[in-house]
Amino acid sequence: MQAKHRGNDRKNQHDHNSGKRHTHTIKFQLLMHLKTGHILQTAVAERHQYDITLAREQIKDLPLGTICRADLDYQGLELAGATVLLPFKKPRHGSLLDKAKHFNQALARHRVKVEHRIVP
Repeated sequence: MQAKHRGNDRKNQHDHNSGKRHTHTIKFQLLMHLKTGHILQTAVAERHQYDITLAREQIKDLPLGTICRADLDYQGLELAGATVLLPFKKPRHGSLLDKAKHFNQALARHRVKVEHRIVP
């Protein structure tokens, strides 16, 4: 998210307030090709909006067989022609199996590569 000044108009301020941090923000989502680094699609929200809602509204027409690596904010996301990989959640009053931990770590390694490409 990126902070943005919204002036003194109260209605305008309310529409663009991020909620939790009490700041005015713009949220960006990028779909990026992991190997080439090309940006496939972008999604932008200038108001408080959940990640999954933004993805459902703005991400369209992915190539068949696309694999999307996401975090748990996207639990329940279904995209036509794409597979959405999410990390395993720790069971209540339990712990993750070693295979699940290794999967989560591998998924995080891929996601952090994307985040490092977009930060200047």
